[in-house]
Amino acid sequence: MYGKYLSCDEIGGNFYECVQFEDNVWFIMADVSSHGVAAAMIASMIKVDFTNSIKYLSCPAEVLRHMNDTFYSMMQGDYTFTAVVGKRQGNVLAFANAGHSHPMVYTHETDHVHVLYSKDKPVGLVEKAEYSSHKIIVSTEDIIFLYTDGLFNTREQYDMEMNYQDLSGCFMNYKHIVQENPEEFFNVVLRLFAGIADEKVIDDVSLMLIKIH
Repeated sequence: MYGKYLSCDEIGGNFYECVQFEDNVWFIMADVSSHGVAAAMIASMIKVDFTNSIKYLSCPAEVLRHMNDTFYSMMQGDYTFTAVVGKRQGNVLAFANAGHSHPMVYTHETDHVHVLYSKDKPVGLVEKAEYSSHKIIVSTEDIIFLYTDGLFNTREQYDMEMNYQDLSGCFMNYKHIVQENPEEFFNVVLRLFAGIADEKVIDDVSLMLIKIH
């Protein structure tokens, strides 16, 4: 796993993690709906809840439902966060999306990037929210790419749907860099989509690559 995080403040509310538990690999990327100290504290809560819940819940949708119940009971809708939770078990990747930017998967065998279109409500927005798990087959040398919407929000004007198409195209154009130097790929993406030359952002930006072995 490779990650990069740029905060618009000294501390911020993006969080990502990739961990192995028993025979499964779990990952999460989350984006809290605020910045600064409050967002950082919420991100810490997300980390603890995620790490605990994957020990006894079996699928990403269940994890998000549990996190929503916990978070809503504490915050009553004052704060929310978007998140993608995934679980790789063998050659099956299950994922659920709580209002987050759509992740992408590069399939080595077909040399194609799949945008995983699916989105439910952000965590903490409503009580008893429901989330759906989806599945995709993955193999050795496939790559999962996740990011927060700060990648696009840094520009004053943006078309989200066009950016998804452009970003998947960028992934294909620079896939050789992804394989050889993930850090350089992050820098390319940030320059092309966030217009970043000096690592100054107006919204927190996180990027994560997970290579399948």
